Amino acid sequence: MKIIVLILSLCINAKAQLYEKINGNPSMVKKVYLLSYKKNNSWVPGKVTSEFETYYNRDGQMIKELEKSSGQIVLQKNYVYKDYDETLEICKDSIKKAEKTTSFSLVSENAFTYACKRHKGKKMSMKIQYNISPQEKEPKAFKTYLYIFLSAKSIEYVFDLDLNLEYKLEKKIDKKNNITEEIKTDFDEKQIEKVVYKYSKQPLSLTIKYFDENDLLKKEIIKDYRSDNTLRIQREMTYDNLEQVFSKNIIECDTSGMPLEEKQYGQDGNVEYEISYSYKYDNKANWIEFIKTKKRIVYGKPIKDEIPPEIFKREIKYY
Repeated sequence: MKIIVLILSLCINAKAQLYEKINGNPSMVKKVYLLSYKKNNSWVPGKVTSEFETYYNRDGQMIKELEKSSGQIVLQKNYVYKDYDETLEICKDSIKKAEKTTSFSLVSENAFTYACKRHKGKKMSMKIQYNISPQEKEPKAFKTYLYIFLSAKSIEYVFDLDLNLEYKLEKKIDKKNNITEEIKTDFDEKQIEKVVYKYSKQPLSLTIKYFDENDLLKKEIIKDYRSDNTLRIQREMTYDNLEQVFSKNIIECDTSGMPLEEKQYGQDGNVEYEISYSYKYDNKANWIEFIKTKKRIVYGKPIKDEIPPEIFKREIKYY
């Protein structure tokens, strides 16, 4: 019996997710970030500043990430997935080892073992992240992810290389498999962040509110969709410690839901930057190049000092 890591269709990371969506079944995605320079009064792609490659299996799970600089690998991450049966065996072994290690009649167990015991008999799966650097001969289990699946929620535990708990992420899920709330806590069960999702059908929209450890509102994202479920407009507000609007971004999207025009507002409510996006696509309607052009606005007008555009290229291989 296999249980794949729960993947919900929500765009949680806001703008970054807008750029990353991919049609089809990719085996490899290579992203390149380039400097731009002026040539004959036009901006053209220049030197590569950074390069990232991501590899996927046929189930859509990420299995490897490469970070490169000047063509050389500086960091590699490999991911190994364990289904329910495999995870159950790993948990049983961890519990047995802990029970055999006693000192003054106290059971010695790490945070991973404690989580296994706490959710014994529940549906679960695992992901293990191995980091490989040029200086290391053998990969190390850098992070371990334990996923628990319950009827109306899922829990994600993230452990460091010594299996100490880094954080726990608990997601409440409604009957339509939508996330309604996420609470991230540390090893002491203290809240790090809370995210609340509110859905509306007429008009079709999603509101996401981010709260800090003290339940103060820090960020809000409102997504309005078209009738075909493509994103039409996205509004992002950040808040200060008095929960007053500190900054605001409004992103208008094209008919495929990709950013087209963006305005960034300051605390005074005036537009500070205007951003436009242009794309080139492959035959599966995935972007393979996009250019982000940013203009500084003063007293409602763009000023002359030009900001070099950001140029991104992407190569996608498919199964």
